[in-house]
Amino acid sequence: GTVVVPVTPQQAAFLAVAPINQHNVGYAVAVGTSGSVAITGNNPVTSLIPGLGPHFFAPTVPGQFDALPQSFVPMQTLIGNFPISGTTDIYSLRLDQKLTSNQQLMLRGSVSPSNVNGIEVNAQGPQNLGQNSWSRTSANNFHDWSILAEHAWTIGANKVNEFRFQYARRSLNYTYSDGPGGSNAAVNIPGFAFFGREPFSYVQRVEQRWETLDNFSIAKGRHNIKFGVDNSYLPFTANFTVNFGGVYDFGSIGLASGVPALNPVQAYGVGIPQYLSQGVGSPHDSFSNDALGLFVQDSWRLTRNLALNYGLRYDIEFTPVFPASTAVSAAAYQALNIVKGIPRSTKDFAPRIGLAWDVYGDGSTVLRSSYGMFYDHPPMGLAFDSDVADGTQAPQLLLFGGTLTPCSVNDPISTLTASNAFTGRLGCLAASFTY
Repeated sequence: GTVVVPVTPQQAAFLAVAPINQHNVGYAVAVGTSGSVAITGNNPVTSLIPGLGPHFFAPTVPGQFDALPQSFVPMQTLIGNFPISGTTDIYSLRLDQKLTSNQQLMLRGSVSPSNVNGIEVNAQGPQNLGQNSWSRTSANNFHDWSILAEHAWTIGANKVNEFRFQYARRSLNYTYSDGPGGSNAAVNIPGFAFFGREPFSYVQRVEQRWETLDNFSIAKGRHNIKFGVDNSYLPFTANFTVNFGGVYDFGSIGLASGVPALNPVQAYGVGIPQYLSQGVGSPHDSFSNDALGLFVQDSWRLTRNLALNYGLRYDIEFTPVFPASTAVSAAAYQALNIVKGIPRSTKDFAPRIGLAWDVYGDGSTVLRSSYGMFYDHPPMGLAFDSDVADGTQAPQLLLFGGTLTPCSVNDPISTLTASNAFTGRLGCLAASFTY
């Protein structure tokens, strides 16, 4: 029969003039079979050898044959066209009840489930969306719901008190694809294919908000004064795995000096990745943030057609701060005047001032000018990253490719390479061996 041998132009030019010797023959076999193994999962040379069969890596050492593990994925089986779906539903119920002639109660509840499948990312270096297989996609599931109660009380002719309570909960589950191979170790072949488990899945997060707010307004003469307080307690729990399924990166590799390198697809066919990234440890964390805000403002009508609005707001957030993991870390935090978590500020005073001028006095044209300072809430993902993703709780192991070396209990460090992990050559290491 005919055997298709995919090689690069540089490899073809080298082999056309290379003298026939053991070194060059071994190189020719590796070059000539690696592309077929990567694409079809079949080795055209080992398929002709009695007792072996087609399912072997392309050999890089004469006479050394490594069987393809069951997890090996031929590139021709990758699914590039895949379903993408998304649904979001919003349900809301509101009840307004007039308690008395000057008191009003409002109750509201809402639920909003959302599901999205077939999400593509491009966070793995030179990852193009068009190179993602179905197995490299991910799915996102949100479940949001909230309840709110608001009481408005008109006191006399010039006073109003507004009280509000809210509880809200958001649960998020971001996970890997349920398509074929979605839970396998991830494989990156830049320029050709990205498949296997999405490295940033899974994420499981629950955010809650307990909010209490009270505002009081009073109108007196030309002034409309309002002041109030707002307190929110926000507990969080989260699990965030990074590379917990393992990520193999393949690129161009040189088998020996003086010969053209293998391209990334051929490197996949010989089973030599450039490196393996493996997340380990505990990706769980829980913490809370307590936010308190106070404000006072006044709308002062200076003349019939000119109003001055001014006020001051003060915010303080009791953001999560974690203890140092080690004594060395504690000394470093003290020396650099930093904290593990989100630093707290006690100086968030925010003045606001504005003018409104009714040019003609009939409401047809109004010019407004205003100035204010505002402080945003810190993203709680920063707290999680500083506590979990700083390498102390959920570190990353990095194994480099190396060559396919024999497994040795006497030299486990040299044995522990990305190549041996990918091809399954770690069998001699005891189960108790900690990496």
